[in-house]
Amino acid sequence: MRLQEAIRDELFRYREAGWPHLPVSKADALLGDALQVLPTPDSELRDVLAMTACETLIEGGNCSPAALKDAFRISLQRLHDGLGESGTDSIFGRSFSALVLASLLRRDCRQPLFSKEEWKTLFSAACTQLSKERDLRGYVKGKGWAHALAHFGDLFEAAAHSPFCAAEHADSFLSAMAPLTAEAHTFFCHFEYDRLLRAIPVFMQKGALSEKALCAWITTLPPIWPWKSGEPEEHLLLRTAMRFNRVTFLRALFALELSPAVQNAVRAACKELPE
Repeated sequence: MRLQEAIRDELFRYREAGWPHLPVSKADALLGDALQVLPTPDSELRDVLAMTACETLIEGGNCSPAALKDAFRISLQRLHDGLGESGTDSIFGRSFSALVLASLLRRDCRQPLFSKEEWKTLFSAACTQLSKERDLRGYVKGKGWAHALAHFGDLFEAAAHSPFCAAEHADSFLSAMAPLTAEAHTFFCHFEYDRLLRAIPVFMQKGALSEKALCAWITTLPPIWPWKSGEPEEHLLLRTAMRFNRVTFLRALFALELSPAVQNAVRAACKELPE
């Protein structure tokens, strides 16, 4: 606890100074400290101080390649910490590590840092996380944003800009995302899909995802349970969540205005939804 408070004070002074450019050794040390406290359920320390410091130091700071590689290694490992849990504080480590990795990938696009194998390892881990994450909370009262889907949306958008990105990666992303379009246990009402879908225009611009492939994928989305007379209340609530999430997803996809063909595919999917 004393160490955490010492790091809080250090990060607070860095913020009050206006997030200045630091010498390499100080930047490296501060990045390590910010990463150490990032999984905390304390929203001020996590969101306001540590995460902002990480983004500042990684994307515009003076950190050494070794420190950035350490941040990559630590954050990649944290994607798996507590994976499968729901309602626990472990979500903050996984979710905010996705944001750190997104920052690292944005830095990598400007100043190459990672090998193709490292990038592929990260992308594979992100797809696994997206498909296996069970804690899908948005805002957590008293603890701030968990928002895993939104944060992974930022990660996939950053990954899509990489020269290593290819059609197989767009396919993996779509496969991991598909079940989430019919999620039955969480209402996605914090713009999760808007963030998650930002990678799609980048995939298409890079030629990793064709209009035809996206339209075909839309037709294969998991079905929504039809309404049944006399169904149990629990079933009704789950079906309501599924339908709400599918409609929210399709609206977010439509809003991207990707092409007339994609718009028509979204309209057709909307018409097929059960009442």
